[in-house]
Amino acid sequence: ITTKLRTSIVAVLGLVLVLGISTTIITRKLSGQLDRATSDIARVQMLAGLISTASSDLVAVDRGLAFATVLQKTNKVSEFKQTFDATDGELERSIAEFAQLSSSEDEKAEIARLQTQHQEAKRLHSQMINMLSAMQMDQALSLLDSSLLPKLQDMSNSAKKLVERQRTELDQVKADAATVTSVSIWLTTGLT
Repeated sequence: ITTKLRTSIVAVLGLVLVLGISTTIITRKLSGQLDRATSDIARVQMLAGLISTASSDLVAVDRGLAFATVLQKTNKVSEFKQTFDATDGELERSIAEFAQLSSSEDEKAEIARLQTQHQEAKRLHSQMINMLSAMQMDQALSLLDSSLLPKLQDMSNSAKKLVERQRTELDQVKADAATVTSVSIWLTTGLT
């Protein structure tokens, strides 16, 4: 009887050890997935949202700048220029940080495209400012409507795609965590 009892005790202790180790491993895996989801993916998603918002804000600022110039509201023109510079700086920082955090080749390609669009938009903005300063209102407004605003809208749309891609990635991490949780429950139930 003592041999059977010892064997049973050893078997139970072995199962408890296996259960403890497997639970620890699964918990660490879940913790890693949640850390990644809450820090990396959430940060990248926030940056994509900032890029989209800043791009849309630049559309409004450029419109306001053009109309303030046409109406010869010098205080407003100065205000819009400062707002443009601040928003553009925020956009550049967000794009740069997003580029550092992006992991997939698709994201890197999209960021490169966004950076190119941004440089082109800055060039068009400078060109429009020069035209407005030279009182070439018709050409400046034409450039604004035909080139600059569509470029800024393209940037905003590209950023919205990045937001959607990050949302999809976050959903995938959530699904992976649910799968690991399910496996953990079945493993724990099966061993007990």
